[in-house]
Amino acid sequence: MQIIPADIFSGVTLIRLENGDEAVYIHGLFLESADIANGDKPVTDIAARIAGLLKMPFRQLTLPVPDDEEWCWNDIADALLKSTGSGGPVV
Repeated sequence: MQIIPADIFSGVTLIRLENGDEAVYIHGLFLESADIANGDKPVTDIAARIAGLLKMPFRQLTLPVPDDEEWCWNDIADALLKSTGSGGPVV
C-alpha cells in the first residue's frame, strides 16, 4: 500500500520501532509514547480504541530505531512527512 502525504498522519497513527517502543499520533499531533525497555506498557490497544471511539482511521507503522542516540518521536514524524513530500503535520 502506498502512503500519500495526506494519509500519513490522518486519523490515529501508531509508530512502533523495531525495539518495541511506540508512539501515538492523532492527526499528526503527538499524544503518548511507551519506552518498552523502561517497563512502559504498550500503547497499541489505547491507540486502536481511540480510533474506534472517534470513528477515525487507524494506521500502524513499524520502523527501525533511529541511528542518532538523541532522537525524539517528532524527529521520526518529521522524517516520515519529508519522505512523503509533505512539509508538516496534517491538522
